[in-house]
Amino acid sequence: MVISAILDIVEMQNGKTTFSDTPHGIIHYYVKMYGAKWEMKFTVTDIGENRSSVKLEIGDEVKSKESIIKRQFAFLDSILVVFSSEVKIS
Repeated sequence: MVISAILDIVEMQNGKTTFSDTPHGIIHYYVKMYGAKWEMKFTVTDIGENRSSVKLEIGDEVKSKESIIKRQFAFLDSILVVFSSEVKIS
């Protein structure tokens, strides 16, 4: 579910995938917005008990990394809330 949500984020941001290994939870892509371009690297790790850990790295070309990381995690969180309401989780 988390990988699907990240792929939806890539699509919604008109991102271009630079590397994808979804079976291992890795998705790298770049985004062009407001005249700027930066790369985002998501890594999803299964930590057991129906839980995952998500790591996000932002390319060095970005000055306000903390702001972008917070925004991306908020975006991911909101998509997962929608997904979980559509799918009965047991």
